[in-house]
Amino acid sequence: EPQPVPKTPAIRHSLQLSLEELLSGTQRRLALSRRVRCAECSGSGTRAGRVAAQCEECGGDGVLYEASLGLGLLRPMQRPCTACGGTGQLMEGRDKCRRCRGAKQVLSRTIVDVDVPPGARARDRITVAGKSDEPADGVGEPGDLVVTLAQRKHPRFRRVGDDLLLDVHIPLRTALCGGSVRVVALDGKRL
Repeated sequence: EPQPVPKTPAIRHSLQLSLEELLSGTQRRLALSRRVRCAECSGSGTRAGRVAAQCEECGGDGVLYEASLGLGLLRPMQRPCTACGGTGQLMEGRDKCRRCRGAKQVLSRTIVDVDVPPGARARDRITVAGKSDEPADGVGEPGDLVVTLAQRKHPRFRRVGDDLLLDVHIPLRTALCGGSVRVVALDGKRL
């Protein structure tokens, strides 16, 4: 069975919408900052013609392996290498890429369109695939953008499940004897 492709962590974003936008649906444009591969060094972190040296502390793995004793059992553990910062490479200042400074990635501003379906609710989540950071080592795929919807307070209506609640002040006589009261619906129609 094929192994699942690793993804970078999701970027989480909150989107404030009006009650009308949630009920009728809308499209919103979000500006995100995400990490992408440096175009100047093609993600190597080094200047053209330069090569980074392999970290001797971790042997180029970027992690150090240790054994830990817990509950009488010896368990293998790993932690990021502090000598190379988990990259497995050591670069001198003159070898680093000028744009990313050896980080292999740069921040990029991305515009993403988010489609909110009609009838969406507060705390609903909309996932936009592949809009998270690109993997630093080039292995795997970008994670997802997860947008959590929030509802701004409406001046007249409250939403409870599928119902809209409206408080209406009526005269005592109408309350006791019956009658009709005019209200303005969410879409502006008089009922």
